[in-house]
Amino acid sequence: FSKRRSEKINLDHLGPLISNSVKRCTLSDTPLALFLSGGLDSSLVGYFLKKEVSDLKSLNMSLKEKSYDETPFAKRAASILKTRHLTFEFDDSNFDEKIISLYGRLDAPNGDSGLIPFWLLSQKMAQEFKVAVGGDGGDEIFFGYDTHLAFYVMDLLSKCSPLAAIGKTLLGGLSARWPRVSRKRLPLGLKFQRLARSLSYPRPYFAALLMASLDTDEINQLLGQHFRSEEIFSEALTLWEETDSPCDEDRFNSYYLHLYLPGKVLAKVDRASMLKGLEVRSPLLDKNLFEYCSPLSPRPFHEGWQGKPPLRKLAARFIDRKVARKPKRGFGFPVSNVVERPLIAERIRSLRDVDGDFLNVLAKKHAERKGDYGQALWNGFVLSFFDSPPFQT
Repeated sequence: FSKRRSEKINLDHLGPLISNSVKRCTLSDTPLALFLSGGLDSSLVGYFLKKEVSDLKSLNMSLKEKSYDETPFAKRAASILKTRHLTFEFDDSNFDEKIISLYGRLDAPNGDSGLIPFWLLSQKMAQEFKVAVGGDGGDEIFFGYDTHLAFYVMDLLSKCSPLAAIGKTLLGGLSARWPRVSRKRLPLGLKFQRLARSLSYPRPYFAALLMASLDTDEINQLLGQHFRSEEIFSEALTLWEETDSPCDEDRFNSYYLHLYLPGKVLAKVDRASMLKGLEVRSPLLDKNLFEYCSPLSPRPFHEGWQGKPPLRKLAARFIDRKVARKPKRGFGFPVSNVVERPLIAERIRSLRDVDGDFLNVLAKKHAERKGDYGQALWNGFVLSFFDSPPFQT
């Protein structure tokens, strides 16, 4: 990143790069299919894939919680792309047995809640195919997460102490006005709370704090320790310091490229799919595509309040404007509801080397909807599979 250039992205060059990457992903001894959420990335990959695979089959999962369900978008994209689309409805029967089977087979913890639906989707896909294609990587290369936009706002505020103080107070007030009690995906109160929390720290902490389910004080209470913030978030700080770029946006994005993408997103995809003998390919992570984008200034990767304008312009050109304007949703699972199941609560209570009283406080606040600690509690459930007996998996 040390030689970033300010030139605009050439769409006439970017389109063929993605097309060629998708084409390389079709080299297979067996037929392949598409994971289609209906979002920008998977739809754009699907457009180019359909040119190579005329009888393309696509798949998505339907969830009852509407803020997580992508079915309407997936069906619309499939209709435009003319794929043979199947919507796989999530079945919560025997749910406890399913998650015990899944997490008991992992060799390392992974708190990405999308692991569950992707595992079930992979199971469905593997009934007919051995190779599938997805849209992972677009947000990391093209600065497409909501947190990238949040960074621009916080970066501006943090450069002026009075503005940062006002912003923190305002966001704290908004967090209180919209409490973190909604069971919808990333409710407003939770977003405001994380933004206000992050403004209390220097910029190198922003990426990690925006994604963290607990802050430094809460982590220390849980562990009964006195770790400093620089110890807890050391990996993110090291990446910020070691990223050779004139742009703070690159230093911020290093967290997503080097920690979040391989440790969470791709680990989820790899573990879930390979447990079912399915290979998943990600054309947006193509080496040639990355080498073209990485020397360019990150400024053209945002226009107004929308991220990934280069991909959106390609989608508007090749697919349609609704797909191009679709907001970022992400692939997840409603763990804020799931953590209240008796099995999960029991496993969380079994955790050793943590402050059980503080964990009970979090669980009580969550149950009474005085806060959304679903992700923190879910992380505890995942860790229980790597804890000592009494549980055997």
